[in-house]
Amino acid sequence: MNDAFAEVNAMPWEAGDDLERVVASLMMWSDSTHLTNFGDASMWPFYLFFGNQSKYTRTKATSTGCHHVAYIPKLPDDFQDIYISIFGEASSADTYTHCKRELIQAIWNLLLDEKFMHAYRYGIVVQCADGITRRVFPRFFSYSADYPEKVLLSGLKFLGRCPCPRCLVKKVDIPKMGTARDMGRRITKVRVDDAKRQLRVRQARVLIFKKGAPVNGQRVQALLNEQSYVPSMNTFSERLLEFGINFFSLFVIDLLHEFELGVWKAIFTHLLRILFAAGGDGIQELNKRYLYH
Repeated sequence: MNDAFAEVNAMPWEAGDDLERVVASLMMWSDSTHLTNFGDASMWPFYLFFGNQSKYTRTKATSTGCHHVAYIPKLPDDFQDIYISIFGEASSADTYTHCKRELIQAIWNLLLDEKFMHAYRYGIVVQCADGITRRVFPRFFSYSADYPEKVLLSGLKFLGRCPCPRCLVKKVDIPKMGTARDMGRRITKVRVDDAKRQLRVRQARVLIFKKGAPVNGQRVQALLNEQSYVPSMNTFSERLLEFGINFFSLFVIDLLHEFELGVWKAIFTHLLRILFAAGGDGIQELNKRYLYH
């Protein structure tokens, strides 16, 4: 937050603009949700929290600190029929997956439109609750999602050669997690968004859409497979790279998203047993924190 505040106040000031500059910290969440125990009814909402609010306030359901931004549609049920009517044959599994990736990037392209980017660059004049008019600059701070959604949003192959959205640790090195060498790799092999990465994706798209190469063909893989990228233009990269934002760093580690529900229940049950075995008022203190925080 301090870095973002310093950044917006270091930007050039227009003549006559003496408004205080502040940052609106945008913290995004998304989670595809199954709505029924029977059938396939589901929805995929995007949520927004403002990091300016205290976490003790915004995490309470009664605070209404969570804001719905959008609901992501899925590919239509008659997708294959439409595809056959255009190309004369059914799509391959790789093509279908590619279309799903393109869809979510297209949705974010609608959200991060020219109006939003104008506000990102120049701020929005807002009269705040204290009656003071300020120039508010929206800034993305984090994006929390489970692993399948992270790879869709970051433009990576699911469980590819380098499966992590934040670093370039190889899949074969995952069993070494927690070692000193592994911790060093996470620092020295951080994923970085740059013009070189964008160029490789554009070259791969030329091969697919201009020269008819398969989505997962050898020529496309030769360009992208080393770091597990996919041939989809990333909206966060296209919109935010010019501001020096490495969008990969937005995808924070969220244990409650990364854990399977059954695994979390087992861990929580084990923690409760530890508190019982330790004696004292540990359980009562846990209940107190849950009820009042």
